[in-house]
Amino acid sequence: MKIMPIAFRLFLLILTGIVLALIGAALNPPAHVMQTLTPTPAPTTLAETPTPSPASAVGTTDRIVVLAVVLVLIVFAPIFWRWRSWMRSLIIG
Repeated sequence: MKIMPIAFRLFLLILTGIVLALIGAALNPPAHVMQTLTPTPAPTTLAETPTPSPASAVGTTDRIVVLAVVLVLIVFAPIFWRWRSWMRSLIIG
């Protein structure tokens, strides 16, 4: 079995990213189109709306940071796990 050269892998990765970006841009309509399709309804009552007490303080990003750390660990854990075998295959191959 022949191993793909690194430049070809990089080319495939970049090409895949460009294709995904173009598909995402083609399938999502611009914001101004969405606003004209769904107009804002007129208010029917003038009563004050009670504001619920927030579960966390305004502006905190605690949950976002925890989620980001979990995602980074999910991505990088296999890379660090297999790092030595990848380096050996690059040196030998």
